[in-house]
Amino acid sequence: MTETINNREASATIRGYIYQFDATIRKILASGDTDSCTVEDVEDFDIHSSDLSSYFQCKYYAATKLTASVLRDAILPMIENYVGSTLGARSNKRYFLYGHFKESSYTSNDITLDTLKTILVRREKLQDKFGEITYQPINIQTEIGATDDDLEKFILQFTLELC
Repeated sequence: MTETINNREASATIRGYIYQFDATIRKILASGDTDSCTVEDVEDFDIHSSDLSSYFQCKYYAATKLTASVLRDAILPMIENYVGSTLGARSNKRYFLYGHFKESSYTSNDITLDTLKTILVRREKLQDKFGEITYQPINIQTEIGATDDDLEKFILQFTLELC
């Protein structure tokens, strides 16, 4: 019975909501009088001023290590938003990932073009008719039509903040 209750426990989810709420409130309080905040629009919350839009994704995974796949899942929508924007609109966007993880092998300084290109390759598991399992690399950068120049410019507008 206890095992069933532990599997249904929502305390980690609730801590995640509190983490996001705290981050949102801190950013609202630090914003200008004419800035606006939108919750659950492009990202968890977005802050818009007259000349800049900032998009914030919050992840609270106290039991999870920040790996390439976890980072990819968190920032891929940001990259797609950036690549899907006009060249003029891109310069007015900033992207932030606030995260709490059990451990991490990444810092904001670690996000280079080579790192991002590696993160954007996932391995798809394939099984043939004999049960043999192989892994096929899928290049997400190619799938979303992002050039190396797009990724380099995105990195300049992206901040990874871990606590």
